[in-house]
This record gives sequence, C-alpha cells and structure tokens, in this order.
Amino acid sequence: MPYVESVLITVAVTVTIFAAEHFLASLKNWVFGGILPIAFLLFSIWCFLIRTPRLSTEALFPFMILFLAILSSWAEARENRKKKLKKELESMQAQDLRK
Repeated sequence: MPYVESVLITVAVTVTIFAAEHFLASLKNWVFGGILPIAFLLFSIWCFLIRTPRLSTEALFPFMILFLAILSSWAEARENRKKKLKKELESMQAQDLRK
C-alpha cells in the first residue's frame, strides 16, 4: 500500500508543477515561466553534487527528461500566449476596419 501512496503523491506533485509552470509561462512577462526550470536545475545540481554525489547516466536520465519536459511546457505556453495575442490583435483590427 505505501507504494500506491507514493505513486499518487508523485503524480499529484508532477501535475501541480506542470500546472504552475503553464500558468507562470502564460503571464505577460516571460521571466516568470523561467522560475520553475531554474529552480529545478538548482535542485538537480544540489542533489547530484552535494546531497548524493553520484553522477551516473542512470541517475541523471530521469532528471534530464523532467527538465526537458518543464522547458517544453514553458515554450509551449509562450507559443500559446503569442497565438492568443495575435488572434486578439487581428480581431481588434477587424473591428476597426468595420467602423
């Protein structure tokens, strides 16, 4: 039973992180979206250099995958924001032409 609980907690934390990243990256200032990737990178460095100094491919691979997933989430949210702003601008220009 503890295994199921740890998996559920891991899934809940992961979903929360990605939801927060999507929200922060979709804000006006792009820097807010960089907070979580930088924090994760610093946490990873702390884990591998200070906490448990072992740098093997087996240990680094999950961190690299999660870091790339967070970065891709940031890039996707920024792209969605740009598309949304472009649609709004086109809509406003169409309304101006109608007047």
